[in-house]
This record gives sequence, structure tokens and C-alpha cells, in this order.
Amino acid sequence: MRGHGEAVKLRTFDQTIPIVVRLVRTPACDAGNLGSTPSYRMVLLRLHSMNRTYQDRREYMRKYQSQWIQKRRKEYLAGKACVNCGSLERLEIDHIDPKQKVSHRVWSWSESRRIIELQKCQILCHSCHKEKTRSSYPGLIHGTTNAYDHYGCRCQLCRRAVADSRADYRARTGKR
Repeated sequence: MRGHGEAVKLRTFDQTIPIVVRLVRTPACDAGNLGSTPSYRMVLLRLHSMNRTYQDRREYMRKYQSQWIQKRRKEYLAGKACVNCGSLERLEIDHIDPKQKVSHRVWSWSESRRIIELQKCQILCHSCHKEKTRSSYPGLIHGTTNAYDHYGCRCQLCRRAVADSRADYRARTGKR
């Protein structure tokens, strides 16, 4: 028999929670109605949630906030379609003019602020959004580190740009 204030574990569907309980004799036992076998019931004193580690709390909050943001986004996109092709699959928010963009993390904002930012946007499916974004970039420009790193260009101009960039980095940081 567990004693007063002893920690036990309560099993729930997805986790085990440590709790502190107190065993209390039932009134029927005190009256002598049950014979020689004492009867007890557990009384919950407190959950040991304060003993959770910072990491557990952080993980819980990250999951909760992610679900909350997903719910807001889903509610906004419900019943909407891509403005280019009419698709209902994999919808995304796209800023019509990227220069007016404040941030892409609008789902955690207050409703009034979020509405103002979303008025600058259009709804596109993933493939239309990707195509629009790709078409807005100028592509390969020789003599840049981007051409060397992302496009694999190894012309003399691009190699010189990377060498200069690395030399500049070493001079700034003092690293070899």
C-alpha cells in the first residue's frame, strides 16, 4: 500500500504524468461494514508539472504554437483557390509586390495587422507560386558568387568573384 504523499505515475493516452496522491480510508471502512479488509481511495494532491524540464516545456510550446498557426492558416485558406489555375491543392500566400512585404510570418500576428499584410497578397498553388518566384529572379549573372555556388558556373569571372569574396572574408575575420 502506498503511503501519504507518495509520487505515483498516472498513465494517459500518450504520456505518463507523475502525480502525488494521498490514500484516505473510506467511511464504510471506518464504520466496520467491510470486515477486516480496509478500503482506501486515492485523492489527487498535485500534478508534478512543475518538475518538467525546460526542454519538455519548450517542446510542448513549440508543438502547440505550430498547431495554432496551422489552424489559423487553414481557416484563412478554406474555400479559396489559386488565382492562376484554380487549384485547391497546396495553397500558399504570395506577396504581389515583394517590395511591400513586411514579413511572411503573419499567422501569429493580431487580426488587424494580419489583414493589412494579407491584403498585399494573392493565393497561389505551390507550382504557380514556384513559377512566379523563379520568373522574378534574373537568373545566372556571371562574375557573382551566386553563379558559382548555385548555378555551378566555373567561368573565369565567377571563379575570380569567389576568390575575391573568400579573400575579403579572411581579411575581415582574420581566419585562414
